[in-house]
Amino acid sequence: YPQILAGGWVCQPSGSAACGTSGGKAVIDSTREIIGMLDAEQQKDTPFCLHARHAMTPIGQRLRKVDSVAELVIVLNDAMVCHDAINKRCGILHRDISANNILVVREKDKPVRGMLIDFDCAIVESDKSASIRPERTGTLPFMSIANLERMDIQRTVLDDWESLLYLVCWLATFGIKSDNDREDESVRLPISSWSSDSPSITAQAKRNHLASAESFRGNILKHFQEGQDPMNVLGLLARGLHESLFFNENLDEKARTRCHGTWDIPIEKIEGEKTDFKKMFAELNVESDHESTSTINPFSERIQHSGIIVQDLLAVLAGAAEWASKPGNQSLFPSK
Repeated sequence: YPQILAGGWVCQPSGSAACGTSGGKAVIDSTREIIGMLDAEQQKDTPFCLHARHAMTPIGQRLRKVDSVAELVIVLNDAMVCHDAINKRCGILHRDISANNILVVREKDKPVRGMLIDFDCAIVESDKSASIRPERTGTLPFMSIANLERMDIQRTVLDDWESLLYLVCWLATFGIKSDNDREDESVRLPISSWSSDSPSITAQAKRNHLASAESFRGNILKHFQEGQDPMNVLGLLARGLHESLFFNENLDEKARTRCHGTWDIPIEKIEGEKTDFKKMFAELNVESDHESTSTINPFSERIQHSGIIVQDLLAVLAGAAEWASKPGNQSLFPSK
C-alpha cells in the first residue's frame, strides 16, 4: 500500500498576500471562501469542498515496464482476477480496461503481480440507468464494439473482457516496451484502424477483424511481433480470448448459434426459429427504436450467457498465467 509522504490543505491568497507570506491573510482554499459570490439558490446546491494535495510513495509501474512476455501475462491475469472479484462481490463494473489502468507491482523477494486501477469510469452494475450506454467510456483502441456504436444494450463484464482482447492484440503487434515499435509500418497494419478518430470506422474494422477465426488470423494475429514472443504465447492467448468471447463452444447449440460472431444474424439462418413475416411487414410502416425481429444481435444475446463465457475467459487467462509462472519462463523472451 502507498505511504503518504507529505500533504495538507491548499491555501490561497487573500488580498495581496500569498499563502505562506507575511503582510496579509492566507485562507484555506474551499467553497466557504467563494460562497459569498453565489446567489442564495446557488448556495443551496453547492457542496462544501476543501482543496487538498498529498504526495505518496509509488505502488507500481506502468504496464510497459514488464520485463518479459511471461510477466505481462501474469500481470494481466492478476488484473482480471481482481476485475472479476470486484464485479461479483461488489457489483462494480470497471469500464476502462487499457494499458494505462493496469500496473506492474514489484516487491522485494516477491513475484511480480498486477494491479487494476482507475475506477473513474466505473459504475454499479445494478444501476440500469448507468449500465445502458448513454455515452462512450474508455480508451478508444480498446473500446468494445457495442460501446463504440452506443448500442442500446446493457454494459456488462463482457465489454471489459473484449477490451482486454484488444489490449493483448495491441501490445503483441506494436511491442510491449514502447508505445509503437513499428511506427513506419503502423499505417499499413489493419489494427491501426482501431485508433481511428471515427468511432464508427473503428467499430466497423473490429467487426470485420473479429468476424471469424480466419479474419482474425489474417488481419491481426499474423502481424504479431515474433521476435518478442517466439513461442507465440500472446497469439495463443488472443485466440483463446477471441474464441471464448465470440464463438464459445461451451454454450448449448441454440445459444452458440444466437451468440455467434460480430454481425447481426438473420433469423432464417437459425434452425428452429420461425420468421414472423406479419410482424416484419407491420414494422415497415412504423418508426421503432427496438431491434427488428428479422435479425438477432449476438452482443445482446451473449449478455444472458455471460457467466459461462467469463468462466471460460478466466480459464484461458489462468492457463497462460500458469505457464508464465513456471520457473525460468519469466526470464524468457525479454520484451521489446
